[in-house]
Amino acid sequence: MITAPIVSLLEASKFVETIEERQSNMIACLEEIALTKGWLTTDSVRELQAQNMQRLDYGRYLNELIQKIKYSIRKFITLKFRYKKLQTMLSLKTIFPNVLP
Repeated sequence: MITAPIVSLLEASKFVETIEERQSNMIACLEEIALTKGWLTTDSVRELQAQNMQRLDYGRYLNELIQKIKYSIRKFITLKFRYKKLQTMLSLKTIFPNVLP
């Protein structure tokens, strides 16, 4: 049984659509919430997306989300590697101050 008038439901739907378009985010995307909380892996979401929603906007949104997460992970690993390399160079410089520039 619908408790709100049809017009109110239509207005709410338009409001959600407008917010999602302006912010490029989906409202109440359960897979996104589960990914950010660590309850799902990117591989499990990709499998769900491939099975059920590959051609839908929602599926494309999930695919873009997975790509952003994987990019962030790669960027983090690269920065961590550079930090370790710099740390090693600094420790070597303190051991051999006259050898390294």
